[in-house]
Amino acid sequence: ALPASDLAVIDAVLSEFRAQGLQFHGLRTRSAGTQRFLDIHVIVPGDWSVARGHELAHKVADALRAHILGLAVVTHLEPIGAVTDDCVSPAPGVHGAETTDQSKAQEITKRFGTVDYQDAYDYKKLRQR
Repeated sequence: ALPASDLAVIDAVLSEFRAQGLQFHGLRTRSAGTQRFLDIHVIVPGDWSVARGHELAHKVADALRAHILGLAVVTHLEPIGAVTDDCVSPAPGVHGAETTDQSKAQEITKRFGTVDYQDAYDYKKLRQR
């Protein structure tokens, strides 16, 4: 994980985008020597075009890099409410997220207990529990 000071900066930058109605989850950070890395899922409305979502992902990454020099950012774009074999988008009422796939979120919570959707989870591994 990155130092608390960097995490505070990341949260402040993402808060600016959250104020515009955007959502994030799956935030992962690490460092190796002097290099810092961030991986994040950017959640957008499902009716957005790929180009619009891609442009937003670049804006998020650019804003993060502008505040933390040398930060390598990887974004993963997904629509609100997406449930794939690899990840689960935030469930309704969890950290203020919204989704139309309430039954899937309830099924996952029922099968695996309380899940913190702020972190990225490998859905395949959860199903193996």
